Amino acid sequence: WKQENRYCFSGGRANRDWSLLMKIAALCPHIPFRVVSARADWDSNLEIPSNVQVFFDLGPEDYYQLLQQSYLSLYPLKENRVSGLINILKSIQMGKPVLTTDISFTRIYFSQQHQDCLLPFGDSSLWKTAIERLWNCGKDEYEGLGKELQEYVKRNFSPQQAVQQLDRIMKEK
Repeated sequence: WKQENRYCFSGGRANRDWSLLMKIAALCPHIPFRVVSARADWDSNLEIPSNVQVFFDLGPEDYYQLLQQSYLSLYPLKENRVSGLINILKSIQMGKPVLTTDISFTRIYFSQQHQDCLLPFGDSSLWKTAIERLWNCGKDEYEGLGKELQEYVKRNFSPQQAVQQLDRIMKEK
């Protein structure tokens, strides 16, 4: 349980709503954020709050090290299209609580009891509330959420589950 040196992580290339993330960070000045983006995807006009560190074009090793050391993963998306899934699943695999935009393809990775990890497009105040709830939760709740998310993904999206689903599909034909 790490209380000091905690930060929220966000990264990726496709479809990230960096503008929303900067608004969220500005609403949470007491919480540090570390963000990884491709320089080509970054709007140079974005105002970066003082509690945000932005890294550009990191290699996979450095990228995943920042994710691994983070306290919480955030993936706000701009549009309703498939993106962010590798980051969401990698975060869950590492036992990180994840907050992301509520879209049909992200929703399937969260059980009914964890739908509060899914947030609407563009609503910085709801994102702020969700971040602060997780930021201030106790060790048991934090670790429990990470384990519950891991178990849900293992149970529903394991290679064995994929083979069983493929088998069911093939038998229907």
